[in-house]
Amino acid sequence: MNTRDYQIINSFKRANSCVPWRAIAGMRDITAHKYQTLKMGDVWITLVEDIPNVRIQLEDMLKNVKFKDGNL
Repeated sequence: MNTRDYQIINSFKRANSCVPWRAIAGMRDITAHKYQTLKMGDVWITLVEDIPNVRIQLEDMLKNVKFKDGNL
């Protein structure tokens, strides 16, 4: 990804601050790099509660995104 891609992503994240972007990135970091500290209870809550809620938020946001030639 280039600098422009990061600018678009950061702009999108700022415009949609209701999504817990840091929590998502934090969970990814833990699962990828610190999996030995992972608690299965936390994973379960993420799967059954957090992901469905975030999915709804993302689907609502994407309804308002205008794509041009496959790009934002």
